[in-house]
Amino acid sequence: MKGEIFFYMKSDIEIPSADGVSIAFVPEKDKTGKRIYSVGVLNMRNNPISQVIINAKGSGRIKGVEKHTDSIRFMIQDLPVGAFKAFEILVRNSTELTNEYRISFFENGILYDKKVTVPPKYVSLQKKQLIALLNEQKAAIINDAVTKGLDPSVKMKPSGIEWLGDVPGHWKMIKLRYLSKITTGNKNTEDKIEDGEYDFFVRSQKIAKINSFSFDGEGILTAGDGAGVGKVFHYVNGKFDYHQRVYLFYNFSKNVQGKYLFYFLKNYLKIELMLYNSKSTVDSVRLPVLKDFLVSIPSISEQVSITMHIEKETALLTQTINTIEREITLVQEYRTTLIAEAVTGKIDVRDYLIENGELKIENEEEDVEIGGDTEGGEEE
Repeated sequence: MKGEIFFYMKSDIEIPSADGVSIAFVPEKDKTGKRIYSVGVLNMRNNPISQVIINAKGSGRIKGVEKHTDSIRFMIQDLPVGAFKAFEILVRNSTELTNEYRISFFENGILYDKKVTVPPKYVSLQKKQLIALLNEQKAAIINDAVTKGLDPSVKMKPSGIEWLGDVPGHWKMIKLRYLSKITTGNKNTEDKIEDGEYDFFVRSQKIAKINSFSFDGEGILTAGDGAGVGKVFHYVNGKFDYHQRVYLFYNFSKNVQGKYLFYFLKNYLKIELMLYNSKSTVDSVRLPVLKDFLVSIPSISEQVSITMHIEKETALLTQTINTIEREITLVQEYRTTLIAEAVTGKIDVRDYLIENGELKIENEEEDVEIGGDTEGGEEE
């Protein structure tokens, strides 16, 4: 009615969730070797975002002196799924401030907005956690490619699978039994040989060695039981042997490329397996379930393009993960050596930190600081 005034409470207004967009601090070194941080936006949503505007400011005390930085605005035009783009460099002292970031962005024509507060010296992500984050980025890239393809203008259709959603209209949904043969190995973990000639696939992401091979060719391997179910996958083309509780997918049909099927299984098999299990983890997977697992199948030429796209977009992430894993291994080896030398009296442990009876090494892990959805300065 004309002249009426309506009052709305904030709780009455539906504000779209901006979860999945984070601010990350990635440690680097400048030309002089001093620690600096590349600060950027990380898009872990299911869609690309655009016109990302970041307003940044910092405040707090450094060595007892009150400090305030000017409010600075940054702009990122486009940010694909799983991508990280840096927008500023901070020196180490700046992380001693409370850094506030107001982020706004568009997704599918809808404006989103969120505030991220990064408390002083906020550290929530160490190397092993960083690996998990990088793997999530890889999964997001794979997910986008094997469910939507590479043509953003293509017409979509329901896949018939609730967790998969829509797929390109010309793609087919085919059961795994019609795409490959499935079998298991005949070896036990005890059969591994430390310096064996061939790769030996057990129920772990770590590959063992053995002096025999029972398969020579292209295949996909995954754990049939244990903690690795739905998590451990290997794509192989060559001679290898494998555990009796490891499944091998091989002899692929003319409708599927092995590498494409590998990426699809790696991203989605666990989701399907969870539907058959009331617990939060899956203890085992049975052959009938695997055979009836539905796979979205584009043409072979599209599959080749998709796998090339995935490998190009994830190459740097994979390299970074491998580097971090190697660093972790070296630190663990160094720590083991120090402990052994301390026990045998070869080094003086008085300069080392002892906590709860254990030898501690300072800076065992470099930290990556991240302010994902942290509001109000609370530390996880």
